[in-house]
Amino acid sequence: MAAQHIFDGGIDPSDICVKREESLRVSKGSAYHADFIITTRSGESSTSGPNRLVLEMQGGGETSDTGKITQRVRKWKNTTEKERTNEQLRAETTANTLVTNAWRRQQEQFLIKGNIAMKTWKGLGIAFCVGTLLYDYLMERLESVNLPDLKDYNWTLALLAFKEDKSRPVEDGPIPLTIDEDRTLYTNYQTFVQALINQGQPTLEAFQGQFCSLENERIDIPF
Repeated sequence: MAAQHIFDGGIDPSDICVKREESLRVSKGSAYHADFIITTRSGESSTSGPNRLVLEMQGGGETSDTGKITQRVRKWKNTTEKERTNEQLRAETTANTLVTNAWRRQQEQFLIKGNIAMKTWKGLGIAFCVGTLLYDYLMERLESVNLPDLKDYNWTLALLAFKEDKSRPVEDGPIPLTIDEDRTLYTNYQTFVQALINQGQPTLEAFQGQFCSLENERIDIPF
């Protein structure tokens, strides 16, 4: 699904080629692993985007009240098999997601794996598939940045949000997912990274004022 969205909505699935858990060198004796490397059967893209990409999946993160999820699963488990359905598991809970934790992990993926792709060869790129909560969290922090929309041009980074496909019936098996067409970004990798590191603002007051020495003496230090 993601590969079809990235390369061309009309591309046949048989023309999409994938490598899983491919090693990416970081330093001597150290490596990261790409979730996927994707390309087309010809090794070329029919769009203006990259020919081959690192594809990373970020399903979600921790919650602030996992016990409520556990209770839901336990209740489902204790229901008789005749009455047990997937719909019970798909119902909303009051547990809150810790998006900040998922985002902290994702930043490392953006910076390192994306940089490896950019360094390796022209025509390479990186794509991230994330949940809608993480996508919105990121976009809120970049709303002041005018990231170029390069969907029909020479983009090197794609950000795609996944959501549950509620148009499909509830059936046994995996929860159906679809790409949220209102939450996609195709842009330039270097511009995106620059926007990430430019979020901080000068904070002079943090570097002056009352300090405490290692001998527990309070000292006022002006700038």
